[in-house]
Amino acid sequence: MNEAHIAQQRRELLSKAIDHLTLGDRSAFGRRLGFKDGAFIRQMLNGSRAVSEKTIRHIESIPGMRGWFTQAEGNEPPALPPLHAADASPDDIAARYRASSVPVQRIVELVLRQPSEPVPEWATPALLSVVTAGLVLAQELDTKQQ
Repeated sequence: MNEAHIAQQRRELLSKAIDHLTLGDRSAFGRRLGFKDGAFIRQMLNGSRAVSEKTIRHIESIPGMRGWFTQAEGNEPPALPPLHAADASPDDIAARYRASSVPVQRIVELVLRQPSEPVPEWATPALLSVVTAGLVLAQELDTKQQ
């Protein structure tokens, strides 16, 4: 893939990201990235500035935007259809984990941690209570189905 094609693809994905996050409001999107307004965003869209790796990383750090550029291959990241847990392959589970926001990934890691691992500092007592209740309910359902 040549550089011009990559630059065009990044501009298209940036435009879709703006539509997705701020309903097309370039100024709001620019402010979301820490800029004063949308001028820098407009410059990237018209090609006078490059959509840099740093900008991509910043956009992909926004909740719900993980993988927007790196997994998109020219389109919005593919929507993941509902999947029954019993039918999920390890690859399906890994793809869904990678497509999840950072807070969702943290909760998954909290649930999957080993009993000997320390509880993360960010895990509040309320969150731990909800996660524990969910695990207890899942075990009860599993027992009833057997």
